[in-house]
Amino acid sequence: MVRTAGVIVFDGDKVLLVRHEEESRQVPTGCYSFPAGKVEDGEGEAETAARELMEETGVEVRISDLVRLSGDRGAWLDFKTGRDYCTFALFLAKKTKGVVSKKEDKVTPVWISMDKVADLKTMIDIESAIKEALELQKTST
Repeated sequence: MVRTAGVIVFDGDKVLLVRHEEESRQVPTGCYSFPAGKVEDGEGEAETAARELMEETGVEVRISDLVRLSGDRGAWLDFKTGRDYCTFALFLAKKTKGVVSKKEDKVTPVWISMDKVADLKTMIDIESAIKEALELQKTST
């Protein structure tokens, strides 16, 4: 099993996603996802989520400003070493700092209107995660 963690960031009626620009071992070109990545050895899920947000978008978040969504999402993905189950721990960023900018060649950060999310090619069901994060945002502010 591969553990990953990511962050959901809102700005009004928009959500911050990354568009994958290069085919990788598990993500097709043109696929959208939350800023996310693999949990490294010795790293907690919240630390991974904050690190990946910064690496992929240039946006900073403090661990104390992350609220974990309930449960993990998951999917079977094809890796160079074979097929494996990947879990996605997602966090809502209550407060962030910085300006969104392209930091990596492999992904481009984009603000997407929430009414357009259903039309995107995604790895996991991000619509249900967005709905849960919106509800969580109402209760955690």
